[in-house]
Amino acid sequence: MITHHGLSGPAALRLSAYAARNFFDLNYKTHIFINWLPGFDNFEYLEGELWKLTSSSPKRKVGTSFPLVSSGQTSPIPRRLWSSIVTSSEIELAKSWGDMSKKNVRKLAQTLLQCSVKVSGKGIFKEEFVTAGGISLKEINMKTMESKICPGLYVCGGAFTF
Repeated sequence: MITHHGLSGPAALRLSAYAARNFFDLNYKTHIFINWLPGFDNFEYLEGELWKLTSSSPKRKVGTSFPLVSSGQTSPIPRRLWSSIVTSSEIELAKSWGDMSKKNVRKLAQTLLQCSVKVSGKGIFKEEFVTAGGISLKEINMKTMESKICPGLYVCGGAFTF
């Protein structure tokens, strides 16, 4: 989920769970790379498919919608996200596919498969929602959720993995 505050939702939370220690070590300042088209893992193939549009749809505007969708299918990329991807690839939204250079097509394919997103800090509340680690279930009285190591300390949470 992309919000006006940044990336959120299940994918961002899952990434933060796997990389919490790394993000902390980097003071939450780094870059991550997003593949907007996980079905297109082959860069050369995607670049070739986009390049075909320069001759098959030369008058179609690049910024209108994700072009590699058969009729009847829904686009894997929403229209506003597509516009942002095109813009971040330094391509004018009104540019026609017929006016695209090989360099433009290559940059667009690269942005689709390896979009660099700057991580500049924690969320707006400066709190972490996901932490790495946890408490061993052997250290908890499962009937009361009290710590066996520190009596009087109770734990809560609903995501246990067995």
